[in-house]
Amino acid sequence: MRFLNLIPERGPSLPLPTDLAQANLAFAALAETPAAEALTAALAHDMGRALLEGAFDGSPYLARAAEKTPQAFIDCLNIGPDAAFAQIITTLESVASASSQLAAMATLREAKLGGALIIGLADLAGIWTLEQVTGGVSERAWRLATLLAINLALNRLNVANGIEIKRASPHEWPEPFHEGTTCRQITCDRPCLSLIHI
Repeated sequence: MRFLNLIPERGPSLPLPTDLAQANLAFAALAETPAAEALTAALAHDMGRALLEGAFDGSPYLARAAEKTPQAFIDCLNIGPDAAFAQIITTLESVASASSQLAAMATLREAKLGGALIIGLADLAGIWTLEQVTGGVSERAWRLATLLAINLALNRLNVANGIEIKRASPHEWPEPFHEGTTCRQITCDRPCLSLIHI
């Protein structure tokens, strides 16, 4: 598992579980998902078990994120947090072409949970620096998610008011969002929304 190989040799300061019952409940729930095999492999390693016991006991949110986004859990362990987080970004970019608003919102929620899971595990394991956790890598994802959510809102406005809003696809948006880019021009047929600030 690439994730375990990336943990620094000095070892991270892992959170110590106060009650293994909570972690075991999380393991049982995760064992009922497609991530069961990855979970078993991680628990077979002392460092993997210590990390997941501390993470899932201390953070019910991370435990729920793993259960709700098993693919993100699998990817994080198997290919490492960098590649797994890149897949989250790719998923977010696909929201623009979702078949419906419900499908788009479901994808946004799953990406948010999966991204938080990857960031949390990479942070607790000492694989990512503080700058990576709080800086560009997470900021880029959340700004992208914000832009996509705004696009969905504009689509609803478009349908409700018959306004045609011409927007660029995510691949045409200013890149990267967090390097001096604070807004994006939007053109429409009426003088409604001309600029959106992030």
